[in-house]
Parts: sequence; structure tokens; C-alpha cells
Amino acid sequence: MFANVSPARQKLLIRLSLVLNLFLLLYLSLSAGWNITTDTSAPSLPYSRDILNQYFEKSTPTQESLSEIKAPTSNLQSLASSSKSPSQSLEASPPFSISNSVQCFNKPTNFSQSMRGNYWVLYNYIRAGKQFNCNETITYTTHGDFTFLDNLEPLLERWRGPISVAVYAPGSDLEDSIDAILYYRDCTNSSLVRDLATFHIYFDLPYIPAQVPCQDSLTMDLV
Repeated sequence: MFANVSPARQKLLIRLSLVLNLFLLLYLSLSAGWNITTDTSAPSLPYSRDILNQYFEKSTPTQESLSEIKAPTSNLQSLASSSKSPSQSLEASPPFSISNSVQCFNKPTNFSQSMRGNYWVLYNYIRAGKQFNCNETITYTTHGDFTFLDNLEPLLERWRGPISVAVYAPGSDLEDSIDAILYYRDCTNSSLVRDLATFHIYFDLPYIPAQVPCQDSLTMDLV
């Protein structure tokens, strides 16, 4: 085919074919990019965002609770020490503090719920029995599903402090997660999980459980 074509013309044809191929690839890549559209609007979900509100009672913070949250920890410690009898205050060791110069505010541990990205989160769904001031200790945070909760007690035996656990419980896993949490709180050899572990529940929006028990009903008979 190229027998009667001079070498210079052959090189020109090859270069021209390469240029045409590059233009074709560029056109195909641009056309593919135009077909990809990003939808920044909220997804159309087959349920209302208030689907979980029927299970929980909304509580508005009172002025008294807000003042308690804003109170410095030094005032809380002074009130606690003044309520003790002289014999108890002499026998009890001084409370641990990370630093006397630390000024912080106690964060409320009341139950709340909200959306976080594509997940619905139940904060402080099952709370620890013991509470600490913000300058008394450090909270260990972790996450997982109910199959990993058997690691909590060995972890708390080493940590000996408050721990915050986010449990992933989509759909029917919520029932298994609650059963596992209550078991490790009340059916183990120690009270570490019951006293020090606070559990938060989260699940994907498309996989909201069919029933979400009220958080107070889970522990009212166990306190």
C-alpha cells in the first residue's frame, strides 16, 4: 500500500494518524465526563426524618441544667467536699486531677439523637453508672459492632477509666447489640462495663431498625 509513497510522506501520514487518534481519545474522555453528574441534593428517602422521634421524648434544657454544665469543676469539687462529714473527708484521699490549672466544662451526658452524614446516631443510648468531672480522667473512645463487645472487659481491666463505645447496629442488628450490651453490663464477673462504659448506637439511614426501644426502659429495672 505504501510502496509508491515516499518515506517523507509515510512519516507525515503516521504523524497525522497519531494526532487524529489523540483527538479521538480526548473527545471520548470529555463526553464521558459530561455524562457523569454529581447530585448534591439530599437523596429521596422513603421515610421521614422524624421516624425515630416517636420512640423518644424531647426534653428542653432548663436554666438550672445549663448553669450546672457551665459551672467550673472547682465549684463542683468544693460542693462535693463540703457535703461530706469531717471523718469522711479526713479518711478519703484527694480526688485525682490532671492539673490544678485545667479549666474545663463538664459535657452533658443526656440522651440525644441526630444525623451525622449518612448515619443516624443515638448518643448516650446506654450510659455508664459512674460519672467523672472533665479534669479527673481521660475517656477512651472506640467503635465496632456487637461481635467485638467481648473485648470491653479486658480493655477496661487495663484502662480503669471511662470508655465511650460507638456500636454499629443497622437493621436487625440493633436487637442483638442491645442484648450483648446488657449481657456484658450485668452478667459478667465484674462491674467495669456497667460502671465505666457508655454506648452510642448508629446505623445507616436506609437501614433504620423496625423498632427502637426507649433508652430509659432498658436500664430502669437494673439500676
